[in-house]
Parts: sequence; structure tokens; C-alpha cells
Amino acid sequence: MDQQIIFKLINLDTLNVTKEEKADIHGVLIKLSYEINPSTSDLNIKNNIKVIEEIEKFLLTVQEKHKADFKKAIEFFRYYKSTNILHRSIPEDNGIEDPFLQSVIAKNTQNSIIKVSEPLNYEQVKNLARLVFEDTQNKPLIFTISNKHRIEGKVIGEIEQRKIKLPVAWKAEISPKEDSDKKTYVAYIFGQKIPKRTKIIDEISGEFYLYRFLSKDTKEYVLISTEKLNLDDYTVHGLSIEVEDTKIIGDAYRLLNKFPVFFVHTANSHICTLTNHKELFAKCDEIKLTGNKLYEYLQSHKTAEGIKILEHPRWFLKFIAAFLFHKKKGITSAYPMHLLWIADRGTGKSSFLEALHQKSGESQEIVAGSSSTLKYLIPSFKEQNRPEMGALAKASRLVIVDEFFRILRLNINEKEDECGRMNDLLEHKDRQAGSGQGRIRTSMTARLMATTNPIAGTNNIVSLVDKFDDSFLSRFLIYYQTDDHVKFIHQKMKEDTLITKEWIEVNDFLSIQDYLQSFDSQYKRERLVKLCDKFVPFLSETVRGLYEARYLHHLECLLDGIVKVRCLSTRDSNFTAIEEDYQEAEFVWSIIIKSWFKQTIDELLKDQKIPLEMRSKFIPEEGIYILRTLANLGFKATPTALKEKCRLEMHQTRLHFNLSLLVQGGFIIEKNDLLYHYEWAEVEKI
Repeated sequence: MDQQIIFKLINLDTLNVTKEEKADIHGVLIKLSYEINPSTSDLNIKNNIKVIEEIEKFLLTVQEKHKADFKKAIEFFRYYKSTNILHRSIPEDNGIEDPFLQSVIAKNTQNSIIKVSEPLNYEQVKNLARLVFEDTQNKPLIFTISNKHRIEGKVIGEIEQRKIKLPVAWKAEISPKEDSDKKTYVAYIFGQKIPKRTKIIDEISGEFYLYRFLSKDTKEYVLISTEKLNLDDYTVHGLSIEVEDTKIIGDAYRLLNKFPVFFVHTANSHICTLTNHKELFAKCDEIKLTGNKLYEYLQSHKTAEGIKILEHPRWFLKFIAAFLFHKKKGITSAYPMHLLWIADRGTGKSSFLEALHQKSGESQEIVAGSSSTLKYLIPSFKEQNRPEMGALAKASRLVIVDEFFRILRLNINEKEDECGRMNDLLEHKDRQAGSGQGRIRTSMTARLMATTNPIAGTNNIVSLVDKFDDSFLSRFLIYYQTDDHVKFIHQKMKEDTLITKEWIEVNDFLSIQDYLQSFDSQYKRERLVKLCDKFVPFLSETVRGLYEARYLHHLECLLDGIVKVRCLSTRDSNFTAIEEDYQEAEFVWSIIIKSWFKQTIDELLKDQKIPLEMRSKFIPEEGIYILRTLANLGFKATPTALKEKCRLEMHQTRLHFNLSLLVQGGFIIEKNDLLYHYEWAEVEKI
């Protein structure tokens, strides 16, 4: 905006006034509009609005006095004042310092791809290529990877498994339509649109790795790197380019047209900023980390009103800490223990997930199973669109899914195929996925915490295994929230919410977590084998297959995490299991495995859907005494005879209760006025 615009809108020639009056009006307008500045900044615009308000006031006075019409100018002022600028595009500097230009010319007389530490923007990179081409006799092609931009995030997949040749600069011969004999030679670089009627007579290609990259602000890039990168977190410096034309690159890499392209200058991995136990404990001392502070942190949720504590049982918090801190285990492919937490509504699941997500460092939100499909979790391919990585691969450390079973909307006959599509990802295997629409190479680096309400027919482990593929389920440590845990939550909901000022900065917590996940604690594996085997007799044949497939792996992960939680709290640099750790692991393990039978012991004993041999392990001492007495009576007796014998050791009320329990559970069979021991009944087939 300037004075000329103002005077174009105000036509003083239409005024029916004397020359002297017109000159006076013109003079006032010049004086008022002198303060107008170019609208290149918010400050200038604010100043201009004040100026045009003064001009508008003056014009309205003139208009009223001389019956003039300044409608165009007044409407312009109104629009200028009411229009808000949301984004301003500022042209990038394309200037190149001559000493730098000359150094590039002196060093690169042939076609070259170069890396420079100078923060050149894309316009400067284009200009540098043009100047080197024009100022050098043999006209070399130069493509520069500068150090201009910085992004943080995760490499979420490989576009190609190997290095590929990618053209990055071209020498073009342009023949104007009106004079085909006159030829002009021009240099173009990657990302530029090359005009029609252009003949490419030379090009330079480099060998690069191509990756999909998800930044912390959830923007996706194609990374083009001369160095091989892992599927992990990085801070990347380099040059970001919005590709205008990919036809010249080739059909195989049209994916580059879907995202901004980022040429990598340097890439620094985020893995483990702490390098040894000494640094770990120094960080713990710095943030004053204790066991109590750790557990409080895990169950705290930062809100605008303060830091609220959403209390859970201490064993559960230790279990979650072990889940976060353990190192991946495996013989051929190391993978972590994933968690599947099953419970009814109103049991604290969602609020705990929200609290945990705050500590995850993930830009990806909690996945809502009620509004998602399986394709959202795993790689998928759409017609005329880029391959989608899926939420499991996009997460760096932790992927959280609420209402997990709602994602697995499947026909029971197809359960193996559907669930099996997640198996390789859950085992952190590096795999290539593809379809007719494209291909992508990826692997999962995060551990999965999934919660869900028990859908129809999944309120215990037997029915769960019947509904879902057990090879898929075995990759999770499954926890049915216990009645005691639920009662604890409900009681805490009735009490006043605890508020704390204690908080650990997320980056500090993640540096501790990353380091603890990088090494194994020391323990006696044979003790874990015995502990794992101890629970096998409680399981039916169906559930035993699930348990024996991978639950020793999960138990090792659990103990590894429990050892690290204790050593972190006590500053024990040995990270070697002691008796306390084995006992703690057995305590947590027993809660989890017994949670599979959601009913009380009495209900479990009566539930004849569960195999009798399995339920027999839960018969109480008084019930065992009754069965032993019946066996001593020849495995069959009249009710009166059995009661007479048992009354010597048992109160009548307890006797009636336990006898009824055994009958309802099928451990004692009533037939022809006699009571039969179930083992006798099996033999005789009564």
C-alpha cells in the first residue's frame, strides 16, 4: 500500500470546487497519506489502519460539504481494516556470496553432488546450480545438500530396501517454438518443474536410501539419505523441498510426489542419551527419583487444574514400570512384552492410559478402537494413494489402543487371517508389505498397551482363546482386571482426588527409560522356567497352548523390568536379580494368571465350561477333605454316611456349603440316592 493507491481511488477532478479549494484538499491528503507504509508487516498494517481512519474521516467531511462521491475509497478502507492476514509468504533470499560461489566452482569442475554446512535455502541451492553452470566453461551440474532445515521424529519405513539411483540435476536443451534452430542450455535441479519442449542431454544421479519419516508435529516426509538409517527416532538436518514435478524422476518413485522431500545432511539418533550406569544414577539423583516418586509419576495426570493422581494398587504400578523398562527378549528376533488389559467400563482404564500417554513422548494420539479399523494399525494400500504405515509402526516407544477388541471386528472363521496380520509387527520383525498399489518396508519399534471391555463371550481366558487366534493372543501378556483392583479404583473414586506438585520432565523420564531398555539385567533363567511351569497344571489344553507359546518370554521381560525398578530406586548398579525380585515376579505373575478366571473361586469351581481337571486345582482344603473322605468310603456313599464322617472335622454349616459346591461343580455326582466321587464316576461311566 502506498500514496499512489490512495490517489487512484480518490478522483478530485469530479469535485465542483475552485482550484484553490481543490489544491487545499490535495495538500491535506498528501500530508495524511505521507505516513502510509508498505503492508509487509503487522506493525506497518497497524500504522496504516490509523492513517486511513484519518483520511476516511477527512473524506467524509469533504463528501458532505461538497456533495462528492468517495464511495470506492471508503469501501477500500473498510475492506483493508476488516481483512486479517493468517499467513504471509516471505520470498526467500536467493543470493550467493561470491567467495562461496568461487570456491564451489574451483572445487567442482565435473557433475557433482555436494554437502555444505552453510544453511542455504532451496532458492539459493537453485541459484547456486545456475551460477556454477553459467560461469564455468564445461557447464557442470551441481546439486547441493545444505544444512538449512531441522526436523525431529521417527523413520517409520523404508521405501526401498537398498540404495537406489536417483537423478537430482539435469542439463536441458530448450528449443523455442518460433525458432527451432536457436538452442539454449539450462540447468535444473531436483524439485523444479522442467518446461515442455525440453530435451534432457545430461543428468547427474546419486545413490540414496529412501525412507518414510513422521515428524513430531505429525508431518510426513520422504527422507533421502546417503547413509543407511534405522527405523528409529532421529533429529535430522538438511534441505526440505516441495517437489513440483516427478515425471523426470521415473514412475517407480511417484511416492516422492505425495510428501515434502528432505535431503539428509546429518541425522542423529535419539537412542539412549545416557551411556552408562553412572550417568543413569546421576540423572536419577538430579530429578530426585525414588520408588515412591516413580509410582506416583506413573499414575499422575497433568491438567490445567494441577497434577492429579489417579491411584492404582502398588503391585500394578510396579508391573507397568517393569513393562516400560524391560529390554526386548528373543532368540532370532527380540521383541517386548505387549499388554492386553481387559476390564469393564468405569474401572480406571482410560484415565490411566491418558496419564501414561503424557509420559510417552509420542505425537500420535491414543488410538480409539471404537472409531478405528484394523487398517489404521497396520500397513495398508489405497488406490491412487500412498501406502499408509499404520499406527503400530508410526509410534516410537509406546502405542496405546483403547477399546482394542472393537478394532478386531471379524468373523470367527477368519480370525486367524485378520489377527495374524499384526503378528510380525508385534514381534518387531523387519518386513516388506505391498500390494498392486505399492510397497513399503517397515517394522514396529514400540511396545503396545491395549485396553478393552470384554466383548460378548470373552469374560475369561477360555472363551477368549476360543474367539481369537491363540498365536496372536500369545504375543500379549493378558490381564483381566481383578475384583480387588476394581474395588480399589471404586473406593478411590469416592475419595477426594489427590493433587501433587511432583513431576518429572518427559525428556528426563524417556532418557531413563531408553537406557534401561538398552541392556539385560542378570537373573537365573532356570528359576523362571520352574515358575512358569508351576502354573501349567491350572490350565486347560487350549489355554496351555497359548501359555506355553510365549509366556516364558513375557515372564523374563517382567523379571527384567522388576529388577530394574528395584535397582533404579536403590541405586544398585549390579542390576542382578535377588530373592526379593523373584518373589515379586511370582506375586505379580500369580495375580495376572489367576485373573484369567474372572469369577470368584466358588464360581470357578461351579463353572463346568472350564475343564474339571483344571478347576480341581482350586478346590479349597475343606472340599479336598470331603473328597478324600468319600474316596475312603469306596468312592461312593449315602449322603448321611458321608456327612457323619465329615462332621468329626468340620462344622455343619461349612460342611453343607462345601458339599453343595462340590455337587454343583461336578466333583460329586448324585445318582440313585448315592454320592459318587468324580474319579469313580469317570471310571464307571455312571
